[in-house]
Amino acid sequence: MEKQNKNFKIIGHVDNVSNYYNIFDICLFASRWETFGYTLVEAMNFNLPILSTKHIGNKDWLDKFDISQFSITKKKKFKELIKKLYISNPPKKKYDLSMFDYENNCKAVTSIYKKILVE
Repeated sequence: MEKQNKNFKIIGHVDNVSNYYNIFDICLFASRWETFGYTLVEAMNFNLPILSTKHIGNKDWLDKFDISQFSITKKKKFKELIKKLYISNPPKKKYDLSMFDYENNCKAVTSIYKKILVE
C-alpha cells in the first residue's frame, strides 16, 4: 500500500513555472514514456538535483548529465534514492545545457538541409 506524504505535491500544468522551480529542493521525473522531457531541461536550468527514469525521450542524452536514475518498476531502489536525497539535502547543481542551445541547433539542422539540397 502506498502512503501519502505532505512533502510531495503533484501540481500538474502551471503557467508561472519559475515560481515553482525556485522553491523546489529536487525534481523527480517518474515518466514511463515521454517524447523529449522539456520539463527535465527546465529543472536543469534552475540547477535542481534530479531523479529521473530513462525513457524514449531522454535516453540519448540523460547519461551526459549528473542525474540520479531509477527504474519505475524498482520501487525499493526508488525509495532508497529519495531517502538518500532527503538525508543529504543536496545543493543546487550547475548543468552545461549548451547541447540544448536553440540557435546552435537550428543552425545544425539548417546545415544538414543545405547539404542534402545542394548535393
